[in-house]
Amino acid sequence: MTTRNGDALAEVTKVKESAGRLAHGEAAGEGDPVRVLAGLIHQLAEQVERMVDIGTMTPLGRGPDSPRPR
Repeated sequence: MTTRNGDALAEVTKVKESAGRLAHGEAAGEGDPVRVLAGLIHQLAEQVERMVDIGTMTPLGRGPDSPRPR
């Protein structure tokens, strides 16, 4: 695992933990829960993009077991 990969995975883990707290009613601060959720989704999407860019993940439809035509 490269440092960049480890960094992206660490960020995904933080987003997962934050989403879990939000789901259990432990929202951080007094922010609007919908906006907090939207921010978490945005962060997660950015990290998935980073992981695809550095080759950690294969884009959907391009892997060897993909049901989609290549």
